[in-house]
Amino acid sequence: MRLTDLSIRQLKAPDKGQKTYFDVGLPGFGVRVSQGGSKSFVVMYGQKRRLKTVGRYPHLSLADARREAKRVQADMLDMQFPTSTLDKISFAEARERFLYDSQNRNKERTHSDYHRLLHRHFAFTQNVGDLSRNDIMNVIEKLAATPSEQQHAFVAIRIMMNWCVKRGIIETSPVPPLSFKAPARSHILSDADLAEVW
Repeated sequence: MRLTDLSIRQLKAPDKGQKTYFDVGLPGFGVRVSQGGSKSFVVMYGQKRRLKTVGRYPHLSLADARREAKRVQADMLDMQFPTSTLDKISFAEARERFLYDSQNRNKERTHSDYHRLLHRHFAFTQNVGDLSRNDIMNVIEKLAATPSEQQHAFVAIRIMMNWCVKRGIIETSPVPPLSFKAPARSHILSDADLAEVW
């Protein structure tokens, strides 16, 4: 049956025991009516199809009970398939997935820069989920002699790793939060210089 406030109010108490009415709109969610007439929202979860009470009607509204039932089902699904069982994906494969998505989302110049930087500077052979902060910083520190290239390489790997987190490929990004200072100008034109240029 489709559970509504009206249909729940009209449910009659069974002669004995309890009776559960499940909602066709949300599988596993229903109302259990006891012999005494009390009505409780329940949600079915797990392979053993266990029932969990999420609240009593009308103290808990139907809309809130549905939201709570969805949360319970999602939590139980996470317990059944924990994030620690993420597929092992090599850095090279994750890089190609990122670049494929980048090609569809970014301007050609931006995508070309990502492609060059990630292939030129980051040649990790391990799984992307096994990369450490030290692995990333070893690459970045070797580029200190070319500050502009260093900064652009850092931004590229940071964007790629954040993309991997959003796609569920890794749990957290190994790229540390860093800021780069712009290199100081070696010479500033004086008024005389500007006049000569003019």
